[in-house]
Amino acid sequence: MERSFLRKSGVSLEQLRCFVCVYETLNITGAAQRLAKTQSAVTITLQKFEETIGVEVFNRRLGKNLVRADGAENIYIKAVDILKRVNSLHLPTDRVIRVGIPDDLSTNKMLQINSYFNEFYNDSTVSLIVDKNENHARNYVNGNLDFYLHKKLKVNSESSEVNGGRYLYTSKLIWVNNKRVNLELLEYLPLVSFHEGCIPSVCLEHALAMLKIPYKIAYKSFSWYQNIEAIKSGLGVGIILDTMYDDELTILGAKEGFPMLWDIDIYLIGQQDISTNELADGLKIIFS
Repeated sequence: MERSFLRKSGVSLEQLRCFVCVYETLNITGAAQRLAKTQSAVTITLQKFEETIGVEVFNRRLGKNLVRADGAENIYIKAVDILKRVNSLHLPTDRVIRVGIPDDLSTNKMLQINSYFNEFYNDSTVSLIVDKNENHARNYVNGNLDFYLHKKLKVNSESSEVNGGRYLYTSKLIWVNNKRVNLELLEYLPLVSFHEGCIPSVCLEHALAMLKIPYKIAYKSFSWYQNIEAIKSGLGVGIILDTMYDDELTILGAKEGFPMLWDIDIYLIGQQDISTNELADGLKIIFS
């Protein structure tokens, strides 16, 4: 086969590494462990590689085991040659652990998490990626994250569970304003809100259904900290995590007529192995 297939647009070193590992192990599970990825991520990357070069490198129709297709050896030799040329075949020298974290962590917590993961994976580079819950979930499934902190609304007193997740801690939401509010004296409640779909927005919508007076959205954003500044400036009442509270804000509750807010449980999502359990135990201490 011509070497040109490796120069086609879209073929990446990640795809080459994935193909080489699967070729050598003939096992998705073994390749996933070697690459520090999920099995689904390895499968997706391998499929993209085959689609890009237009060649099926493994015969998947001969039972559960992978069988190298005709021509796969030639592709393997050329892939290894290219990886050697860029000095990228030996994974320990350039392994990156990608960790998705929520956008509501304090700088101190973020630094503690970064330090902890760097100590745990002292032969790798740790990359922290801040994003929304749904983006983290999608990127994890697609193999673009090794771990992420997953949020789940706690809608009752029973302990909730997440498949493959290790419980870490619970975040509490509170109502706040820049001054005390008497709902009985208001025609409507000016509100600082979040864009639809995110976790705090879902929680807020549930609470507003129990509010005894009308409300109007005075300000809306995706950012916790932009919302906090809007609340402090007097644009309206909003919800924040209790860890974000400071002396410039006033906490509002049932006494002022505000409905109860759901809590948010946070889980560590990652490969289901001993190391992930150990990681979760250490992260629990950070958030305790």
